[in-house]
Amino acid sequence: MTTEEPNIVETIALNEQPAPAGRTLLLLVLAFVAGIVVTERINQRGGNRMTAFLRAESTAVKAKQNGFIKTIKAPTGTQLHASSAVAEMANESLELRIIVAQQEVARRKSELEQTRAMAEVDLSWRLKELETETLNTQLKSATLLQGKHTLEMENAAWRDFVDKFDGLTSRDETGDLLPSLMYPSSMTADESRIRAILRQEAARNAIEVSDAQIELCDSRLSELKELKSNLPERVRQAIGIEVAQARLDQAAELLKRLERQAEQLTMNTPAYGTVGRFHKDVGDAVAAGETIVEIFDEDRLYLEAHIPSRDVPQYEHGMTVGLRFPGDQERTGRIVGIPAESHAVQNSTDAINSADSIITLRIEPSGALWPKAPIGSAIEVIAED
Repeated sequence: MTTEEPNIVETIALNEQPAPAGRTLLLLVLAFVAGIVVTERINQRGGNRMTAFLRAESTAVKAKQNGFIKTIKAPTGTQLHASSAVAEMANESLELRIIVAQQEVARRKSELEQTRAMAEVDLSWRLKELETETLNTQLKSATLLQGKHTLEMENAAWRDFVDKFDGLTSRDETGDLLPSLMYPSSMTADESRIRAILRQEAARNAIEVSDAQIELCDSRLSELKELKSNLPERVRQAIGIEVAQARLDQAAELLKRLERQAEQLTMNTPAYGTVGRFHKDVGDAVAAGETIVEIFDEDRLYLEAHIPSRDVPQYEHGMTVGLRFPGDQERTGRIVGIPAESHAVQNSTDAINSADSIITLRIEPSGALWPKAPIGSAIEVIAED
C-alpha cells in the first residue's frame, strides 16, 4: 500500500496542469462578444433607456425685506393651503423702529388731549366775555331806544307848541287872544318862538344820534353773533389743535407702515402645495428678494431628463415614452419640451469632434395618473423604437 501512494499523487498532479494560454484568451473573447450581443439584444427589445427626475411646478416664497429666520412654521413635506404661514422672520431694526413709533404716537395723543383741554378752557372764558359784551350791548341798545322814544315825544311836543304858538301869535295880532297865557310876560313872542324851535331842533338831532347809536349796537350784536359761531374754530387754530392732530396723524401713519412691514415678516404661501426644501435655516440671515423655500404643486408633475446632445434626434416633440416608477409601476408620458438650441449644437461642425453638451427634456403625464413619489425621485424612461 505504501509503495503505491506516490503513483496516485503523481497521477493527480499530471491531471491538474494549467490549460494553454491561447485557449484561455479565446474563452475570454467569446464571453466578451456574447455579452455585447446579449446587451444589444436587450436594448433592441427594450428600446432606448434613460433616467429622468420627478419635478413639480413650484412657487418660490421670497423674503420681502431683510432679516433672519426666526421660526419655521411648516416643515418640508407639509401640505398647505393658500395664505398659510411657512416661516417667520425677525428684523431687530424694524422692531426697534416700531417701538419708537408707538412711543411717538402715545406722546402725540397726550399732546393732542392737552391741547384740546386748553382749547376748552380758553373757549369757555371767551364765550363768557362774548355773552357779557352781548348783554351790555343789548342793554345799551334798549336804553338808546328808550331815550329815542322820549326824544321823539319831546320833539313832537315842541313841534305842536311851535304850531300852536304861531296860531296864538296870529290871533293876538288881531286882538282876539293875549299871548301872555302861553309864555312868560318877561319874554317877547319872538324869543319864545326861537327858543321852542331850538328845543325842537335839539330833540330832532338827538333822535338822529340815537338812531346812529342804535344802528352801531345792532351792528355790534351781529358781529358778536358771528364771532360766537366762529369762535370754536378760531380757538382751535390759536391753541394749535389742528397742528397737534396733524402730528398725531403723521406718527400714526408711520406706525401703520412699519406694522405692515412687520406683517411681511410672516411669509405665507401664495398658493396650495407641498413645502419643499428650505434654502435657509433658523437663524440664517436673509436679504430682501431671496428665496426661502419653494412650494410644489403635486397636481402639476413632470419629468426632467438630461441627455447628450447627440441623442436628441432620437426624441421628438409629442413622442410618448414608457415610464417605470419606484415599485415597478409603469406609466406613460409625453415629451413636450426640447430646447431649440439643442439642434444647433447637434448640427454644428465644430461640435462633431468635441464633447457633447447636455440637453434637458421635459416629459409630462399622459394616460393613467402617475403614482405618488417624492419630488426628485429617479424615474426610468423607455423610448420605444
